[in-house]
Amino acid sequence: MSDILSRVINVTSEQLSVEASEIRPESSFQADLGAASLDLVELILAMEASFDVKLDDDAATKIKTVQNAVDF
Repeated sequence: MSDILSRVINVTSEQLSVEASEIRPESSFQADLGAASLDLVELILAMEASFDVKLDDDAATKIKTVQNAVDF
């Protein structure tokens, strides 16, 4: 598992209160992990802080799965 994938899974697990073992690259934040709209905003903010990046709104709306976040 890549370091980036591990970090995305850890942030996702912490923010969404989901066991890391249940999170896969193909997991959809909403459909599979139960994230609501506000959860997604908080998750994006946490990932920005963790990776020291800034996502514009257009890029953020395209992140639907764990793999999307890793690819970004």
